[in-house]
Amino acid sequence: MKKHTGTLSEIIEGEHTKTLNALNKYGNNFAHNLKTFQLLESFITEFNAPQDIFLRFYYSARNFYLLTLFSIIRQHHVQSSLNLRQLIESGTDAAYSIAFPDVEKFAKTDEFGIMDSTDKLKSKRYKWLSKNYPTTSNAILKIKKPVQVSSHSNLVDSTRGYRFLPSKEGAQIQVSYFDFQDDYMEKTALWRLANTTLAIMGLWYEVSQSYKGVKVISNFAEKHSGLMSENQEIKEEAMQTERFKKADTLARTRETKRTRSEEK
Repeated sequence: MKKHTGTLSEIIEGEHTKTLNALNKYGNNFAHNLKTFQLLESFITEFNAPQDIFLRFYYSARNFYLLTLFSIIRQHHVQSSLNLRQLIESGTDAAYSIAFPDVEKFAKTDEFGIMDSTDKLKSKRYKWLSKNYPTTSNAILKIKKPVQVSSHSNLVDSTRGYRFLPSKEGAQIQVSYFDFQDDYMEKTALWRLANTTLAIMGLWYEVSQSYKGVKVISNFAEKHSGLMSENQEIKEEAMQTERFKKADTLARTRETKRTRSEEK
């Protein structure tokens, strides 16, 4: 039984090379993410002092955007899912904080001065956003569901950097610090990151139009619309691939079978 892996020096060099080569490797898909990040960076121009809570979550979302992006291009799917989940949660908390910039809406402080961010408070935030901004907030929560799967240990994701290859000469194990290369899945992850972030910024903008504590750049709507159109074009291009068509057909067949089973 043979095992293949890289030395620490090779891993470090690999991380560096994959980061530098991202634009050449992913082309328009990666460039689209850079433009999305530029809009994210420039989103806010002014804020009132009570909006300190928004800034905390805003900068957290910005940081997790970059961490997700770096994880994708360095071929670490699980790490990108963990970071994307943080981006989604930071983004929704930021949206809620525009309307309710109070610490008590996010954490309770006990008699010892210890703050506790409870699930009950988070649930209230999601309910309020879903009620008042249903289309955008529900779309974000829909994105979050599959992301949560990879943010927990599971058998499917364990195969991304592991292969067991039986042969007459003896079984071989291939182990990689990086996920095995899959351009389709990597480009899909890049598209999803931009799509998610654009949805989050769209939610921020919606809330900011009703609650004036945060001032957004004057041409945000125009830039956001342009990037949304670009994002849709990238999606439609991916939908023309045989990989997507095969997966879509399988998903539809499974859903039909599941529906029929439930009806019996």
